[in-house]
Order: sequence, then C-alpha cells, then structure tokens
Amino acid sequence: MLPKADADDLPAPETAVSRAVPRGTSIQAAPTPAHRRELTFRAVATAMAVAALIGGSYPYVVLKIGYGPNISVVSAFFGYLALSAIAFFTGIRGTRWENNLVQTAGTAAGEAGFMCVVLAAMDMLNARPELGFSLHLSSLQIFGWLSVAGLIGVLLAVPLRCHYIDDENLPFPDGTAAGETMMVLDLDKTQARARVRALGWGLLASALTAFFRDFHWKATLAGKARQLLPFIPGEIPFGAHGAALRMGTEVSLLSIGSGIIVGLRVTLAMGLGMVISWVISPPLLTTRHIVADQTYGLVL
Repeated sequence: MLPKADADDLPAPETAVSRAVPRGTSIQAAPTPAHRRELTFRAVATAMAVAALIGGSYPYVVLKIGYGPNISVVSAFFGYLALSAIAFFTGIRGTRWENNLVQTAGTAAGEAGFMCVVLAAMDMLNARPELGFSLHLSSLQIFGWLSVAGLIGVLLAVPLRCHYIDDENLPFPDGTAAGETMMVLDLDKTQARARVRALGWGLLASALTAFFRDFHWKATLAGKARQLLPFIPGEIPFGAHGAALRMGTEVSLLSIGSGIIVGLRVTLAMGLGMVISWVISPPLLTTRHIVADQTYGLVL
C-alpha cells in the first residue's frame, strides 16, 4: 500500500535557481498549503520516541568516542523513517513540517544529553577525594538543572538567531545540513534522484575514507608480516609537540564539507584560536614554569 499524496505533500521548493534573475525582479517563495499537517498526533508521538532515543544514547556516544555526530541530521533521518513507516500503514504521507517537529525534539534531547556529560565529570572528580571536590546531585536537582537550562535555551533562541543569522549572516552549518536533509527527503522521485545519487556517492566516499583510515589489517606476504591497512593516516600532528598536545588534523571528508559550509571567516577565526592556544601558549607556559611540560593534560 502506497501513501496517498494530497495538498499538504507538495514537493519542497528549490533553494536555488539555475539561471540568473533579471535586475529588479523579485523572487517569491513557493506558496505554503493553507492546511499543512505539522502538530499532529503521529508527529508528537514520533518526536517523543526520537527524543527518548537520542537523549538516552548520546551521552554514551559522547563519552565513548569523545564527540557526538550531527544531532539534527540524525534526528531528521529517524523522524523520516518513523513517519514513513506510519504512512505505510495509514496511507497518509508524512510532511516535512512534521519531520521538522521531530528533528527539533531530537535535537533538544540530544543537547540535554550533552549536558549530562558534565555529570560524568563530577563523578570522576568525586572519585578522587584528594582533590577536595564533593558535589552529589539528586535526581530532582538534575531534572531541575536540565529543565531550567533547556528553558533558557528556548527563550534565548529567537534573539540569538536574529543576531547570529540575520545580523552577522553566519551560515549555521548544523541547521543548514538538517534543512537540506529534510528538503531532499521530502522531494518526489523525479526531483530527488540527482540529490539522492549525490548523497549516496558522498556516503560511499566517506565510508571508504573511514575504512582505509581506521581499519587495521595485518597479513603475511613473502614470509613477512606487513601492515596493509590503514594506509590513510589517522592523525597528522602539527609540530614537534603536536602529538603530545593532541594538535593536528585527520583526513576526513566531513571536516572538508564542514569547512565549505562554515566559510572562510569562521574557519580563519577558529584557526587563529588554535594557533594562540596550542602553538604560542604552550612554550610560554613552560618557559614561565607554569606547566612542567608541553602535554595536553598540563596545558589544558
């Protein structure tokens, strides 16, 4: 049984035009359906399920690998899969507005999960009484802390958006990636074919890069044990103390794509901060005997 399309299921408008627009011609956005489905029961139920999944898994992911993948895009994918499964049985196709509601809930839950990592730091400090740190929060205190922090985030979202996106014209890569993902998922087959093909090739290239960089394989050739994989370096340290300071880079298509979206201004600002923090500061700290050696733990 295929989901039925109706007025709410118009394909997402294109975000760019392929030809130049004559001077003086105004560009109008595609009309929005008068009765679009957004705050529906299935959207709310799916949002709660995705939020529970993301919020419960992301603290573990962050503590395990040291960082968290893009929450918005992951939530959008989970929301699309769940809404598509519901549409298979109900015959009513999910809309991009419903999926936007789902990914918003998943993103909020994931950010709350990131804050829970601070609790792990508190437990690590509590486990070392010689540091003189003792802070034990109850479940009610943790709930209140996360609730107030989330409320502050919601209340500050609108003015901060006006400043950083409207006034400063910053690209906001996380939101851009999530928005493009939902737009592509909402297109019909004829419109989405080229974009899905590009997405597939990108996923394949990224997977192969990660495989040849992270997978370890030894084999015996001509009577000698040889390290066949990885042949793409996982970490490329910068400078004589780069490895000890954990300062360097890695071959990652995700980093290249993020740099393209972020733009030159933000990239240069981040690069300048890295140089000040990890190139200029460590020798000064050791010269003034503030730290004993140029290592990541001491300099940090």
